[in-house]
Amino acid sequence: MASFLRLSALRTAARTAIPARSFSASPLAAMVNQVTLVGRVGSDPEVRAFDNGNSVAQFNMVTTDVFKNKEDEVVERTQWHRIKNYAQHSQDWMADKLKKGSLVYVVGSIRTDTYNDKEGVERNVSYIRSDRIKVLHNRKPVESEGAGEHSSE
Repeated sequence: MASFLRLSALRTAARTAIPARSFSASPLAAMVNQVTLVGRVGSDPEVRAFDNGNSVAQFNMVTTDVFKNKEDEVVERTQWHRIKNYAQHSQDWMADKLKKGSLVYVVGSIRTDTYNDKEGVERNVSYIRSDRIKVLHNRKPVESEGAGEHSSE
C-alpha cells in the first residue's frame, strides 16, 4: 500500500510540476535544458553565504536505476547528484523541510561552473540548479505545515 501511495504522489507531482511547453520550429527556441529526478536526500541541506550577500542552499541526492544485464542478472546503478538553489525563500524552506533520507522529486537544469584549483588547474563541476522540489515521503514525519512542495518561481 505504501508503494502505491508513493507512486500516486509521483504521478501527481509529474502532472503538476511544469506546464506543457509548445516548441517552435526555430532551432534556438527548441532547445531545452531540463532535468527531472526522483531519489533520496543524501545529506541535510546546507546554506552557504557569500561575501556579496548572495547565498546558496545545496544538498546531495541519490538515484538508483535497476535493470537486467546480458546474463539476466538484476543490476543496480547508483548515481549521486549535487542540487543547488539560489532563491532565498527556497533556501529557508529547504533547510527546514528536507532531511537526509527523504524521497524527493526535483526539477531543474544542468549547470556547469568552471574554477581554478589550488594548483591553478582549470576544473569543471556540474550540478542541478533546482527550480522545483517536492517532498514525496519523509523518513521522519515533519510536523509543520507546507512540508509538501516548493518552487523557486
